Amino acid sequence: MPKMNGFDVAAVLKNDPVTMDIPVVILSIIEDKQRDYRIGVDRYFTKPINSEELLSEIGVLVAQGGSKKKVLVVDADNSTLDTLGELLTARGYVVVGASDREECIHKAIAEKPDLIFVDSMFSREHNVVNTLRLEKGLDNIFFLFINK
Repeated sequence: MPKMNGFDVAAVLKNDPVTMDIPVVILSIIEDKQRDYRIGVDRYFTKPINSEELLSEIGVLVAQGGSKKKVLVVDADNSTLDTLGELLTARGYVVVGASDREECIHKAIAEKPDLIFVDSMFSREHNVVNTLRLEKGLDNIFFLFINK
């Protein structure tokens, strides 16, 4: 990300009273777990991602909310939507995809997912987290940020 990396996004989220309770999982090529845990990151994975471990963590996050196992994947890159969608569907999750801000907001309101996977740059550019947190019934959704 040209102006802000995933660590910075996590620090901003964890220092804002509106978003500080959002579980943050970092997927990065940089191994600096101590830094992440100091800023409040809940889980840390280095790339290449071990899909079994990632899916296990997703299961833990989703289970914390009495899950229906519904996941919204948000990314402007259709190949990322397809890859994550196939991976999660194969594991029994109901997956809904969105590739722009309006579609994301509409599908989040309509589908009430348990977890939202969102590209961290997309989220920052479109203010998705704060927008969705203000919607009735979406204030306790878990977000998992993808840092490409």
